[in-house]
Amino acid sequence: MLDSENWLVYKKGVKSIQENDFEKAYFHFSEFINLSDNKDEIIFTHLICGLIKCKKDEFNLANENFSKVISYKSTDFILNRIAKCIAFYGRSESNYKSGDFKESYDDILKALNLIKSEHDYLNKNFKLQNIEKYIINTPFCNDIRFHSLVEISKYFKPRYDLIDDFRKVITNERKNLIILELQSQGSLRFKDGDCENALKYLRRAWKYY
Repeated sequence: MLDSENWLVYKKGVKSIQENDFEKAYFHFSEFINLSDNKDEIIFTHLICGLIKCKKDEFNLANENFSKVISYKSTDFILNRIAKCIAFYGRSESNYKSGDFKESYDDILKALNLIKSEHDYLNKNFKLQNIEKYIINTPFCNDIRFHSLVEISKYFKPRYDLIDDFRKVITNERKNLIILELQSQGSLRFKDGDCENALKYLRRAWKYY
């Protein structure tokens, strides 16, 4: 757990996100990384830094942070599942916005695979846009690492899509069939070298979770 000095620095980062001051937030979280000697906490903070830089359209720095989370080996559920899934999603978004459709496709596919296993088990998921709902009534709701994640997730809310309403009125079985079909169509186009359209199918599949 964070010591008092690091906790104060971390809280400043969270407060800066709440104030929509991403430069200051990044500064405080980077300061925390330099102060802390807890590797797990450092890695999770790289996830927050990656999301901040993705939001600021600083894609190279975003990907550096996401890649540190993805490559980190841990048995911790938060780091090995939740943080890694969000990092794959974040790096996919970053690559998508910078026009690297192949890398974006690879990463969102990995994020989808992580999401699916959790969704099948608990019928809920830890995608970034759902993270506040995911942690309600779980031990994670009091975990300091989620304070910053919930705050930054508010800036990644998707624009309204008809899928938002449609997926609420169809059965889970129907939803899973749609996801499988979208992933299958994406895979076919990827094999044909059409990475951009392949990615569109996977991004659409993502919305059904």
